[in-house]
Amino acid sequence: MTFAENVKCLISQVIGQFYIPHHLVRSQETKLLHISDTPTTLYPALSNLWAVLQPEIIVHTGDLADDIKLELNDDELVNYRRAVVPFLSSLESSGARTIYIVPGNHDNERIIRSHASRAQIVSEGSTIQVGQYLLGLAHRFKRLPAGTSYNLYGHNFRTTRSDNGTIYLNGIHRIHVLLIESGKVFALPYPWATNTDRKMVAGIRSI
Repeated sequence: MTFAENVKCLISQVIGQFYIPHHLVRSQETKLLHISDTPTTLYPALSNLWAVLQPEIIVHTGDLADDIKLELNDDELVNYRRAVVPFLSSLESSGARTIYIVPGNHDNERIIRSHASRAQIVSEGSTIQVGQYLLGLAHRFKRLPAGTSYNLYGHNFRTTRSDNGTIYLNGIHRIHVLLIESGKVFALPYPWATNTDRKMVAGIRSI
């Protein structure tokens, strides 16, 4: 990025938004947006992201309300439902023609399924064909499939750049935009407070 773009990116991170390069917005290629482990404080920025970017495909690899730790506290179920139901509505109103959700360890799959009208709920280790590429989807790294072009996941900061031709995209580290025709990947930094809101410390989950 140019100096001016770097400044704009930093400002966007400080104010809780995403910086989306103009050339990415203007691209005529099919856009796949990959997100993961989204705290509820990030919802407004995400709504703005897909309004500006207009991706044709959205993949969420789990923990839709990552600041609500259901696996550790079932008493949070009411708060989880209150947060996730409107978020699902926002996702499905994004204009994306296809939406995939891989429930994470802090998700309630029953609530997601009962309130998702067109998003496809898929299990960890599933694969999808998008253009010429086979994509593997999981919440946890260890449950990713083999033999794919790209593997999309989240959950923690474990990162592998490539392995036997597979490119690994960790959605907790960055948001990714995959341009389907060219195979190019663009990584968008999260706002600065995102990991704090996820209840992570120095890139490691605190709970």
